[in-house]
Amino acid sequence: MQVFLFDQQLISVINRKEEITEETCLITDQEREKIEQTLYAKGHFWRIDKYTVGCSGVKPSENHKWNDEKHEWEIDNELIQQNLAQKRNALWEIIKEKRLQATRTGVEVTLPNGQVRHFHTDQVARQEYDGMGLTIVLGTFEPRQWKTIENDWVQFDLDTFKALAQAIKGKVDHDYRNAEVLKAQVDKSDTPENIDLNQGWSQSYV
Repeated sequence: MQVFLFDQQLISVINRKEEITEETCLITDQEREKIEQTLYAKGHFWRIDKYTVGCSGVKPSENHKWNDEKHEWEIDNELIQQNLAQKRNALWEIIKEKRLQATRTGVEVTLPNGQVRHFHTDQVARQEYDGMGLTIVLGTFEPRQWKTIENDWVQFDLDTFKALAQAIKGKVDHDYRNAEVLKAQVDKSDTPENIDLNQGWSQSYV
């Protein structure tokens, strides 16, 4: 006979009625399956009668709480709000990371000669641009040749730097606004995990 040892919370087999104790509950194959699910999920057990065990099964959702008196899962509004807040906070962290990555995907710049080229905006490139900005402030800036995303070289003079700086500012501002739009959508939604966080970012050129 299949049994569930209540005190040990263990499924076992006995061959004789004499082996039945106060802690022994007789179970069917169907009950065994639910008991196994409950054990795996670290669920709840209770005695229905002397030889019958009740079990909670798997928690239906993260928003359910066990009611010991009724022996059933119930939707808990406090859990709903806690879990929703956790989801929103986690998604906001993802949005901020996507915002950072979006600003590093290059910009389009119209050069003083009318040509359109694309410039890197990753961390290394931005450090280079910051260094150039410092030389401008110090009055030591000198034009140079600069390699674009297209893999060609262009004359990088003060006008080119200004055009690049304006393009970067526009890109950063765009992605900042987009992050706030997505955050507002997340904060208003009861199912924020369904929101597409890849929408609206600035164009990538890399």
